[in-house]
Amino acid sequence: MLRNLCLSALFVCGLLAAPALAYEVSQPTFAQQYDVVSLDGDPELERTLLGELDNAPEMYEIISDHDFVLTAEIRAVPGSATVPDFTGIIVRQKEGLGVEEVARMAASDASWAPVGDSPTGLVYQSGPFFSEKVPAGTYRIEVSTPLNTGKYMLVLGNTPVENGYFATLAAIHMVYEFYGLGTLSMFHSPYVHYPVGCLVIICLIAGTWYYERRRKHHA
Repeated sequence: MLRNLCLSALFVCGLLAAPALAYEVSQPTFAQQYDVVSLDGDPELERTLLGELDNAPEMYEIISDHDFVLTAEIRAVPGSATVPDFTGIIVRQKEGLGVEEVARMAASDASWAPVGDSPTGLVYQSGPFFSEKVPAGTYRIEVSTPLNTGKYMLVLGNTPVENGYFATLAAIHMVYEFYGLGTLSMFHSPYVHYPVGCLVIICLIAGTWYYERRRKHHA
């Protein structure tokens, strides 16, 4: 029985120590309306940006010195009585002055179907999507609606990243707060209920082992 307990403990420790794939979340801050947030790092690594329009579009900038696959998807938080109307525009800075349009991610082109998110266990509404190899340069992605209000998630990149368990848990917690949900709701996430379930099993094994040991001792 003790051997089983040790094996179970090792399993949980291994689960917590193992890298978690494809979940990096941030909530950029716009100091004032019409600011541009510059995103560092590999543009192909997957990341989720949490945003809320405040009577103005929000724009992100990606700079790459080599050709890369530019991937962008807009998601909406369920709960509104109307169909989401988030639109994305991707432009590329010209070598001289001005910009050229790369893609227009129209809200009407998306089904906004509800989709389950594996890491969080939450449901989001899937919006317009773009993925295409583009040349090196400076790109800007603008997210807007006709009234420029509402919460959205902008998912960039298509290459999974590796984060430790606790870093992933912190990212999941950030998404739950963004949804307006409490910490206890995080039990819906497999990153929470699987380890908790394992710990419960370990406690049951330990309790059974301790009970059997005492029973034999007093027999």
